[in-house]
Amino acid sequence: YLDNIDIYIQPSITEGLPRALVEAMSRGCPVIGSNVGGIPELVSTEFMFKRKDINDLIVKLKTMTKEKMLNEAKRNFEKAKAFDKKELDKRRTEFYKMFAESIGDSDD
Repeated sequence: YLDNIDIYIQPSITEGLPRALVEAMSRGCPVIGSNVGGIPELVSTEFMFKRKDINDLIVKLKTMTKEKMLNEAKRNFEKAKAFDKKELDKRRTEFYKMFAESIGDSDD
């Protein structure tokens, strides 16, 4: 499905880190999202709209040219790599190791 769409829109009113948005990015989709939860850390500022503001969403859609779509698709594909399972596992392991070492240091 995601391979056959032109633009993915995440119109959340409230959100954590939307996995569906990351999935769309990993497929090279240009994305537009509301400015809630974890969306701002994923979506380019230029393509974020105020939650519940349909007029702001329309403005963002109108500014999405073919060139911008291509640039966003490339940007999103690269950004989504940070959420790959292997990358997340690596970062998680590094965090736990650092945490365990800091606990060991506090015993002194």
